[in-house]
Amino acid sequence: MVDWLIKKPMFICGIGCIIISLTGFCYKSAVVIIAALTGVVIALLIYRKANAKYVFTSILIFVMCLSCLLTLNKIKKLNYHTGSKFKAELTVCDISYKADEYYIATAQVMKSDRLPKGTKITVFYEPSELCIGQKITADIKVKAVDEKYKKSNYSEGIYLQANMSNILVSENYDFVLTTAEKVRNYIKNTLFGHLDYREASTLCALIFGEKGYFTDEFYSCVKAAGVSHVMVVSGMHMAILVSLFVKILEKLFYNRFAKAFTVIGIVLFLWVLCGFTMSVLRAGMTYAIMAIGIMLDRKGTPENTLSAAVSLILIASPFAIFSVSLQLSLLSTFGILVIALPVMDYLKRNKTIRSKLLNAVITSVVFSLSATVMTLPVTIYMFGCISTVSVISNLLISSAVTAALSVAVVGLIVNVIVPFMAKPVFKVSGLLAKYINYVIEYLGSLPFAVKQMPEYTAYIAIFIIFALFTLLLACKKRSNMLKLEAMNEKIIKEGGGKLKWR
Repeated sequence: MVDWLIKKPMFICGIGCIIISLTGFCYKSAVVIIAALTGVVIALLIYRKANAKYVFTSILIFVMCLSCLLTLNKIKKLNYHTGSKFKAELTVCDISYKADEYYIATAQVMKSDRLPKGTKITVFYEPSELCIGQKITADIKVKAVDEKYKKSNYSEGIYLQANMSNILVSENYDFVLTTAEKVRNYIKNTLFGHLDYREASTLCALIFGEKGYFTDEFYSCVKAAGVSHVMVVSGMHMAILVSLFVKILEKLFYNRFAKAFTVIGIVLFLWVLCGFTMSVLRAGMTYAIMAIGIMLDRKGTPENTLSAAVSLILIASPFAIFSVSLQLSLLSTFGILVIALPVMDYLKRNKTIRSKLLNAVITSVVFSLSATVMTLPVTIYMFGCISTVSVISNLLISSAVTAALSVAVVGLIVNVIVPFMAKPVFKVSGLLAKYINYVIEYLGSLPFAVKQMPEYTAYIAIFIIFALFTLLLACKKRSNMLKLEAMNEKIIKEGGGKLKWR
């Protein structure tokens, strides 16, 4: 395991950033100590002329410490205004919840004599016609974030909440937010205009993560079937869309800069469209780093790329690690990288599977199992239960999700250019969505679909993951040693000297 870690400096950086984030939330003084120790390590590495990648990794960890400390100081200053009432100019960033008595939204301060510009706050207000992107002036009474929702709010960079009244709506709008809302409305109106309600609501969730049109019964089935990740835009959805547009581009011509800018363009578009949710931020950051590698004509390891994305996200927002969607997205992707890919690579090298159909089925099962196993600790700890049918659910709908998302996106583009040609395309996407819904409802409604788990099983799951990871590394090392022995036998026969294990 030590050998593996040495070759993955960004993985060490990612783990370090996560530790600093968790530590800083509880003990600010501990982060100061970590920063001091990291500074000493950087000085020693420079003095000993160590490899640049280790110096760079240490510098990133030091920057993470500084970011965490600055954020904690910012939170402290913001909390000085708790209980104050004053006027502020705000931009509505998201409408989170609507009830009969009050609405909840996320707003960003544009102008105030108390709060710095750019401060995000959760606002509670009486029902009124506000929409995303609107600029408003209102009286706000600031209070500290509710302790119960502190981690979830901090994960989104929200450190204050406020009651809002006397709202005056401006004629000005935020261009980016308003444009994103118009695109979302176009997608919703087009899908609901061409398809039945149930199929359209599923495609809305697949395309930009909108689950507001699900019935309570169907959403319960989604969670019971273990396919909630499908309804949240993440790495899988971004991979489908990136592959779709890159393949179209490569059919026309190939240029690595055009390919890289296409990937970055899709990432930025999905970030804005999905409202910068943590799962899409993680996936987008990973693809953005890969795009930079394409432009520089350099290929990094997936573990380093993923870890670099996590490190950058945490440096920008130190408490983002408390986002459950980020945790699940990160762990499932990591599970695929360190468990599924090595297993499938072994099977491929040894030509264990010869049938293409069987290979596709086994690949889907291994990928689903790896992601499920790696996310077990968070799933059990946060929700107290697991889905017993998640593997079979994902196996049955994974290809259909890829096809439905791709066809629906093509239909939305065609509908803008040649509207009458979009109808048959939407017909296909509707049939695929109908099949997805059927699988989810059937498996999710089974009496044994959900199994309640005691909290201590989360720690058992962590132990199992660690043991599995260690076993895979041991098998890989053993395989490499056998290859080395074979190479040495050949070299000795040819009169050369033995190679040493490195």
